[in-house]
This record gives sequence, structure tokens and C-alpha cells, in this order.
Amino acid sequence: MKPQVHSLFPTPVFQSEIPLKEGWLEYVKTLNYDRTAMDNGYISRDRDIFSHPELRSLKHEISDAVKYFAYGHLKVSDYVYIDVCRAWGIKHMPNDWAQNHCHMNSVFSGIYYLDVSENSGDLVIEKGQHSTNCFMTTLTPDVNFFNQYTQQSWRVRPENGMILVFPSQVIHNVEKNKTDQVRYAVAFDVFIRGKFGHYGGSDVTIK
Repeated sequence: MKPQVHSLFPTPVFQSEIPLKEGWLEYVKTLNYDRTAMDNGYISRDRDIFSHPELRSLKHEISDAVKYFAYGHLKVSDYVYIDVCRAWGIKHMPNDWAQNHCHMNSVFSGIYYLDVSENSGDLVIEKGQHSTNCFMTTLTPDVNFFNQYTQQSWRVRPENGMILVFPSQVIHNVEKNKTDQVRYAVAFDVFIRGKFGHYGGSDVTIK
């Protein structure tokens, strides 16, 4: 048998593109923003911006992308309702950034990029100290180079129209905006609704 390594229990990160439509960016720019507690960026005061008629078409596009990820790739049963439950605008001025964080009270989270440039801040996903897919923090050997089994972080350089979706517990950050331009994106959370666990004997209904 040929030697092989099985990549067990990977963390899925969905990446795709939703072409920008006229009006989305312009409307997100008009939202009321508050400076974050860490003084490192702005978040829209409204955390339900997809209820605005001006962004209804964007919500539909993002919802379709999340469903494609969930139903098509993760093989979630089609009777599970995928709900993009909240969304908010993000504005980063020059030198703004976002600290390591994850999202609570959701199953998936994501971001859609409206106005970014090459040096306006990569998204970095961190492995986290409690992830034990390979080596434990008790004893971690040096490696000659990192690969998919040993890497400690993963980064992507955003582009306008890019959408990323990942499990909400994933730790991520945004690097500093090193340009003189304002950076705009929309972040969102996804919940699931319906009746689950019938075959495992642990039924629960989420309305």
C-alpha cells in the first residue's frame, strides 16, 4: 500500500464571489457607526442591516451562498432552515484593525468585502491553543516548514466581492489597514432552525 496521510476532521472555510451591485457600498457608507471599545475600528449601530430594503438583494445573495456551502458541501439535510440572522457594517480607517475574536450565538459567520485593497488588512484565522489536531501545547516540536497539518494560522487577502463563511467558533482577526483609504465590509452570522436529532434520540426544535 502506498504511504498516505488522511486529513481528518478539517475546519471548513467557504470562499466564493458575489459581484458587487450598484448601491450596496454607497448605502453601507451611510450607516451610523460607533467606534469599537478597543478603539480599532467602526461597527454599524444597527446589527440588522439586512432588514433594510436597500440591502435586501445582498441578503438574498449571501443567503444563497451560505445554503450552497451548507447543503452542497457540508451535506446538511434540506429540511434544516438556514437563517442569516444578523448583519452589520464594518468600517476601518487607516491603521484600524480587528483583534482575535469569534462570534457567539451563531453556527456560521462570514464577511463580504465591499471596498478593500491590497494592503487594507488580510483576514487571519488562528488555530488557537485549544485546537489539538496534531501536536499538543504540552510538547510542540520544531518543524522545517508549516503545512496543512502543522500550520498555526491561515490568511486570505480580501478582494472586492469576496465572501468567506466559516464556523462561528473559529478565531480570526484583521490586520492593520496600511492604506490611506477607508475599508468597508459587511459581517454576518448564521443560525439554523428546525427539528434536529431525531435519529440520535436527542430531539430538539429551534424555532
